[in-house]
Amino acid sequence: MHFGFLKSIAVGLGSWAFVAGQQVPSAWGQDQQEQSEVIEYRTVGPWLVRIDSTLGYRCFAVAEYGRDSALRFGATGDGTTFYFMVLNRLWRSLTVGSEHDISLVFDDYAPWSGAATAVDFGDGVKGLWIDVDSDFLTEFAKAEALYLSYEGDIIGSFDLEDSAKAMVVMLECEQNLDAILADVGLDPFAGGTRTDPFAGRVGERR
Repeated sequence: MHFGFLKSIAVGLGSWAFVAGQQVPSAWGQDQQEQSEVIEYRTVGPWLVRIDSTLGYRCFAVAEYGRDSALRFGATGDGTTFYFMVLNRLWRSLTVGSEHDISLVFDDYAPWSGAATAVDFGDGVKGLWIDVDSDFLTEFAKAEALYLSYEGDIIGSFDLEDSAKAMVVMLECEQNLDAILADVGLDPFAGGTRTDPFAGRVGERR
């Protein structure tokens, strides 16, 4: 069985698999996480590339959009699997672990459609977590814009400025993790409304 975010060439749709009910640490990077949990690496345009100790010392990139939204992507597990998240402070009604059918469209490519899992980052931040594969990230890096839709309505649009560069730097971070952690002296082995489209919609637990 293949887990991840897969795109069907025949129909142009995706099949998504997720970490249901996962409690995910803060998404915005160091501003919302303890400094001891996030290690700075590089900044690429609007993207902050960091290392998250709460996800097994894995690299991620995050970009903030206005006051309420952010996109984050990064590596999980042994560094060969990836996730993509859409975050919004106004999506307060999301229930951790619930799944919501959404579509993501990069530029004029065929949509990626499926069920995204709701996660809670604490500090008033909730969002949607998607386990993705390299095909998804490749399309993300090539695109100039991302549109997120839910029940036929566009609930988010994002300018993907410097996304390709951020992807390269995030992967570079992963490739150099041992050296980066050694430099900082760490041991990775230690230890329904317009603003909230999910309000009033329970979402299915699977």
